[in-house]
Amino acid sequence: MTTGRIVLYNLELRKFEEFIAAIFANKGYRVELTEQTRDGGYDIIAVKDTPIAADLRVLVECKRYRPDRPVEVAVVRGLWGLVNDPSLRADRGVIATTSRLSRDAERAIKKSFWKLSALDHDDLMTHLGFELEGALWLPR
Repeated sequence: MTTGRIVLYNLELRKFEEFIAAIFANKGYRVELTEQTRDGGYDIIAVKDTPIAADLRVLVECKRYRPDRPVEVAVVRGLWGLVNDPSLRADRGVIATTSRLSRDAERAIKKSFWKLSALDHDDLMTHLGFELEGALWLPR
């Protein structure tokens, strides 16, 4: 049986970015993928129309890492800096990864309150239609 983990790790980097963009598009965001090289620290700009205020603008950084390589706090700090750059007009930042966050990265995201969040491997499995059953991911 092919697990969701294998599906994610077999995606080329750009395909992984496109997969993440599709998740946002399915949630009603307009998405734009950045250039593949020199992307400026983020891979996707996702914008959602809001009825009350200005559009919600989210910068998404994609990290297709091995399971044993967590996203480190430097990535979180880099995205934090971009979200707070007035020229980018971003409201939030999201780190999407095939792995997980290090403890320091998790703490940094919590300190950002609502401005930063993460989609880790388990979150992505849910979007792929897999549920955790014991130690194996099984298709729904």
